[in-house]
Amino acid sequence: MSKTKKEKREMSSVIIEIRAAEGGLDAKDLVREQAAIYLRYASRRCL
Repeated sequence: MSKTKKEKREMSSVIIEIRAAEGGLDAKDLVREQAAIYLRYASRRCL
């Protein structure tokens, strides 16, 4: 069965939820850094 472009795009979509737990500003900084890393990874691989 052949997949349409929309189906392929939906299959490659990813939602990542990163939450800062306890730790105050350090936890928020870590989450910010992790988000930047994931975004950079995805953009380099054209995801």
